[in-house]
Amino acid sequence: MSRDSFLQGALVLALAGLFSKIIGAVYRIPLSWVLRDEGFGLYGLAYPIYNMLLTISTLGVPIAVCKMIAERVAKGRFEDARRAARVSLAFLAVTGAACSLVLYASAGFFANRVYHEPRSYLCLVAVSPAIFLVAVMSALRGYFQGLHRMTPTAVSQVLEQIVRVATMFALSIWLAPRGLAYSAAGATFGAVAGAIAGLLFLATIYWREGGALGTYEQPARPSRSPAGRRQRSRGATADEGPGRFLIELIKLSVPISLAAIIQPLMNVLDATIVPGRLQATGLAPAQATALYGQLSQMAFPLVFMPISVTSAISMAMVPAVSAAASLGDRQLVRERAATGIRMTIILTLPCVIGLYLLSSEIPSLLYRQPMAGVSVAALSSGLLFLALQQTSSAVLQGLGRATLPLRSLAMGAAVKAVLSWILTGLPAFGIKGAAVATVVGFLVASAVNLSAVESLVGPIFDWNRGLVKPALATAVMALAVRGALVGGLALTGHQKPATVLAIAAGGLTYGLVLLAIGGMSARDLETIPRVGPAVSGFLRRFGFIH
Repeated sequence: MSRDSFLQGALVLALAGLFSKIIGAVYRIPLSWVLRDEGFGLYGLAYPIYNMLLTISTLGVPIAVCKMIAERVAKGRFEDARRAARVSLAFLAVTGAACSLVLYASAGFFANRVYHEPRSYLCLVAVSPAIFLVAVMSALRGYFQGLHRMTPTAVSQVLEQIVRVATMFALSIWLAPRGLAYSAAGATFGAVAGAIAGLLFLATIYWREGGALGTYEQPARPSRSPAGRRQRSRGATADEGPGRFLIELIKLSVPISLAAIIQPLMNVLDATIVPGRLQATGLAPAQATALYGQLSQMAFPLVFMPISVTSAISMAMVPAVSAAASLGDRQLVRERAATGIRMTIILTLPCVIGLYLLSSEIPSLLYRQPMAGVSVAALSSGLLFLALQQTSSAVLQGLGRATLPLRSLAMGAAVKAVLSWILTGLPAFGIKGAAVATVVGFLVASAVNLSAVESLVGPIFDWNRGLVKPALATAVMALAVRGALVGGLALTGHQKPATVLAIAAGGLTYGLVLLAIGGMSARDLETIPRVGPAVSGFLRRFGFIH
């Protein structure tokens, strides 16, 4: 896979992720009109248990599948790749079906004994088949990503979300005459309908293309290293059994799963520590709860929203690094790791500064709660460290060192817990202490990861194009943001249109300055699907890039 196709795959996933995020954020508004607060509450009760069982059923397998397939295809072991796909599909079908049955059988217990809301029973039953469907679909997504084909995953994500939302509204309105419980259950069943649509799409491509490996079964590009050529020659004759695939699958997926569990545990620690420590500073329980709500429900979702873009880089990074590493091509591994890190910094650095500068204006625009700006400002730099932690984790997972990200994230979580307890209890910090603790936790995790990557593959930082030039473009962007905000207020007299103008001016300024000083090249632009070559040609014509 070329450098350009790696970036194209990441961009395709990023666009699909953004589209799905937008739909996911917008649909809640009209759905609340249909279900009202009470029905929306019934709908929401089904998802914590559903998400927990879904996490258990997948066990980090999609990333492991992606790595296994990428390695075997890189070595020309196509039959082994097919067998790995079949084993992973069977494994996830079994775990997904088991978790679906657990949710279905225990729906009454959760509704009556845990939630003490018998009407939530129908919602729990309605969503239970989705666990099996999503588990199988995640195996196919991991398989296609292992083939460096990100478009099937991206299309299935968009299709799943569209069908899910359409089904939600259709069934919730159709079932409304039968009562609020049935209407909420109809909305919950949208997850099942969306999963069916996404799974059918992926399965159709898989079976129509004979396991989707047909285009790969031809002489592959020789590795640039003698070791890689020898590995490809030896690997093409390998013949692995299902037992070996299953052992490798579990060995790879367990540390990935444990790392995925740490983030929810960090949220639980916040919920346990922060309100109590705020009360220790003299705040009333209601005030402490309100401040925690601003941090957890406003600042965290807002600051970490751009992660949907950088996580796409991580998803594309795993098979890219795995393929290069399986061929023994250290230089190619380093190039791909460096590209991923550079693009992560380019995409997140302006978001960090923009969120800091507009820390009160953006929450006011979105939530009508400018006081959340205290948490947003303190948390904003955590976006860069979280993004770098994700990208570097993907590199390490691609290298088969999945225990290293687990260890670094555990270290970061421990640091965060200690600092949350200390700082949040100090009146000088308060709720800012919890935000600062989160930033430091992700700083520790990303620093440990990046150090491990450099020790394994060599230097990965492009200090000029990957840090200095993005920093210069961000500095100019900051001036544009402040100028547009002040000018917008002078022109309109209202903060909301001025904020929108400042965001637009900042994004445009950053992009143009980055292009003008060479932080982004024509080749980088041309990797953008569909429109990239046209945009690159237009800017070349007017002398913005070379």
